[in-house]
Amino acid sequence: YIADLTMATRNHEGLIMGASPRATLSVMKMSKARAGLSGRDYVIPEDILDIIKAVFLHRLIIDPERAIAGHTVDGILTEIIGSIPIPR
Repeated sequence: YIADLTMATRNHEGLIMGASPRATLSVMKMSKARAGLSGRDYVIPEDILDIIKAVFLHRLIIDPERAIAGHTVDGILTEIIGSIPIPR
């Protein structure tokens, strides 16, 4: 799921730079920490969804034309998250 989300940021036409491998690893580590704080030794999709914006937002670079048109990195990331099916 994390890999799918990362790849979607790299392939989105509204971003000139998507999430890096280091960002992907950070999501994985933060998700594990979130699961641990919730008393679990396994990660669920909700753990990923709870932290992904905090990890990705400052790492993604929006296309300047999209920014001028009023789009935001947050909006694009929300769109990407909504487009990837949540594993069950």
